[in-house]
Amino acid sequence: MKLIQLFYTSQATSEINISEIEDILCVARENNEKIGITGLLMFKDNLFYQCIEGLESDINAIFSKIAIDDRHHNVQVMGKIKIEKRSFNDWKMGFVNLDEQQKKDGFSDINKALELAQKNTLSLVKFMEFYSGAADSNSAA
Repeated sequence: MKLIQLFYTSQATSEINISEIEDILCVARENNEKIGITGLLMFKDNLFYQCIEGLESDINAIFSKIAIDDRHHNVQVMGKIKIEKRSFNDWKMGFVNLDEQQKKDGFSDINKALELAQKNTLSLVKFMEFYSGAADSNSAA
């Protein structure tokens, strides 16, 4: 069985609030648990950045639904890679609000870091692991 990670970015169709994102996450987590999908959703400046991981057939099926969801547009696949192990193994769908992270940390270069990370799929994985804390939990396992 071949595991993959798929990374995409998209723009919210309209201004979206955290409560709406929490509703999306609730449904996603329930559905993902049923089919063994794990991943992370990040949000910044009305943009979504998501990594989903699992069996290739399951990822392809779920992404075909994600791509036509009318709550976002301009869906762009940033990368699709084969993996030996999951980066977000314990998360049916983790979430990081990068807008809040930036306020909390006072880190003003988060936009630059994200821009650089998007240029390379492996860098994007590391960026997502770092800001989600998954890198810490993976190294402890």
